[in-house]
Amino acid sequence: MKNDNMTNELIKEKSPYLLQHAFNPVNWYPWNEAAFETAKRKDVPIFLSIGYSTCHWCHVIAHESFEDIEVAEFLNQHFVSIKVDREERPDIDAIYMEACISLTGSGGWPLSVFLNHDKEPFWVGTYFPKALFLNLLKQINQLWEKNRNQINENALRITEYLKLEEEKTVESFDYRLPKEVFLSLASNFDLDEGGLKYGPKFPAPHHWLFLLRYHQVKKSRKALEMVEKTLIKMRKGGIFDQIGYGFCRYATDSKWLVPHFEKMLYDNAWLMIVYIETYKVIRKPFFLQTAIEISSYLTERMRSPWGGYYTAEDADSEGEEGAFYLFSEQELDSVLGKESQIFKELFNVTPKGNFQGKNILHLGENILPAEPWVKEEIDKVKRYQSKRKRPFRDEKILSSYNGLTMAAFALLYQVTQEEKYLEYAKEIASFLQNKMIKGNTLYTCFIKGSQVSNGFDEDYAYVIRGFLALYEACLEKAYLDLAVKLMDEFLNRFYDYERGGFFQTAIDHETIIKRRKQFSDGAIPSPNSVAIENLLRLKHITNQKHFYEYALQSLKFFQTACFDQLLGGSYFALNYLYLENGGTNAVLSGKTTEEVIPFLKAIHNSSLPFVTVSFDPEKQYEKLDNAPTVYLCQNKHCLPPIDTLYELERVLASE
Repeated sequence: MKNDNMTNELIKEKSPYLLQHAFNPVNWYPWNEAAFETAKRKDVPIFLSIGYSTCHWCHVIAHESFEDIEVAEFLNQHFVSIKVDREERPDIDAIYMEACISLTGSGGWPLSVFLNHDKEPFWVGTYFPKALFLNLLKQINQLWEKNRNQINENALRITEYLKLEEEKTVESFDYRLPKEVFLSLASNFDLDEGGLKYGPKFPAPHHWLFLLRYHQVKKSRKALEMVEKTLIKMRKGGIFDQIGYGFCRYATDSKWLVPHFEKMLYDNAWLMIVYIETYKVIRKPFFLQTAIEISSYLTERMRSPWGGYYTAEDADSEGEEGAFYLFSEQELDSVLGKESQIFKELFNVTPKGNFQGKNILHLGENILPAEPWVKEEIDKVKRYQSKRKRPFRDEKILSSYNGLTMAAFALLYQVTQEEKYLEYAKEIASFLQNKMIKGNTLYTCFIKGSQVSNGFDEDYAYVIRGFLALYEACLEKAYLDLAVKLMDEFLNRFYDYERGGFFQTAIDHETIIKRRKQFSDGAIPSPNSVAIENLLRLKHITNQKHFYEYALQSLKFFQTACFDQLLGGSYFALNYLYLENGGTNAVLSGKTTEEVIPFLKAIHNSSLPFVTVSFDPEKQYEKLDNAPTVYLCQNKHCLPPIDTLYELERVLASE
């Protein structure tokens, strides 16, 4: 058996998650053909464990089972064990997660899958305590040795289900979809606490973006109230880090009080976008301030020396979930002295605490005041907290999440006009250009100076979104050119020209069971729904009609699935609103971008939905009276050219 100095095959990998398991007594393999050849040679099944480095329950099963000699010996004798980082290989995770959800009704991580030699699953689950897991291993070993036919039948049945034909393309659009999604969200809405009813509660930014647009297009006051209540409750709750800022992945209760303490880059990037977009509609500083606070967390904790942003922070530190974020009343009294009483009242601190005898800071019914003393006291607590051991940070850099973060900073610059936010967005753009894009290929992951794995659908969809947002923030054509270049590559290698929609994997990528298309919005919008929005925006910005045609074909392909799973299709429904509304397309004509900046700022300051902006240096659009001119089309009709800022602001305000 291994001693403490021995390693397994994972020691050769770069993923922080895989390296966490490199010293396990389990003889782990990465996902490769050598592992499957070994299983065939030994005639044993494969145990596949999928997770990620900041996953709390992945840590639990690791400590209970994968570090346990008894479990490891049984696995090593009777199985070939494979570890996969779901963020490096989202395709592997997606196909087996689909199997798990179809068989058990739910999913999650760690994902535990048992495979035959053809990579077909015959048994799937998630977390198991040691005793249950060991018993399960013994049962599967017995079946493999004595009743292989049952295993083969299970694998065949599951695989046939996974290979079932996907959605059928419809002939025409059913514009009832946005209303049906709205009604579904309204019927599941928690009127007291915001969000959807019951716990655990996920931020689900796509729901609130859809409702915001639904309010703008359909004039639904109820939709806006749902957005406002949810975003206020989340910011005041324990799911938001009241000291260091940033949102945790989800709340385990219905009141947003007790978070699962890990922080994900993707959540915070999308939530920045949601709070900014809500501010643009409601004009309450609270929402913009929250976005700024999120940006502060990202730049302080997640920004790498490379210019990209790290993936996540763990929930655990010093062996306990949430230890870094919890405070006793005595601690705060010691740190804050005479100011502690007001601070404790503001953040609902009690002697008994609200989580394991300590306090998760939250605002309750109070809104954080803007007085300087509050920030001063928060900074005192933050300095005290900094002496604690911080949670583990996953320092791989993912293209997909960085594309979203670039979009968020670009949008924050648009509404604040603070140059630092534009520079943060450009810094990410430079990282992606220099480190993650080689020729026409976009890579998925960057770890310790090296790229890992060719890109997936989410990488292209989210990075294109980021470059489009950055182009519209500063009108530098290089960013638009990159967006178009990546979209062309995305179409060439991922698009289903026969039926519509993007496959998760490229045409030359490894196919596991089938090439699948990701439909349902999960924690964040699905790559296909974002890709369709990108296509619609590119059509308006570039006037290239084929982008529009692919968007329409894709929406028709997914329409049936949207009606079948209304809560999984809210971002698709947002695109239906885009089609219905027609959007606002502004072409700014002038000799230089500097000439049109005042017009650009006015457009950024407007609250109109579905706005696209492009710059034309007098090639197709003439200037009026030799002055910078705006050509504005709204709701499927075009207005006379505008050459004064006053007239532009008047038109934008009247819509």
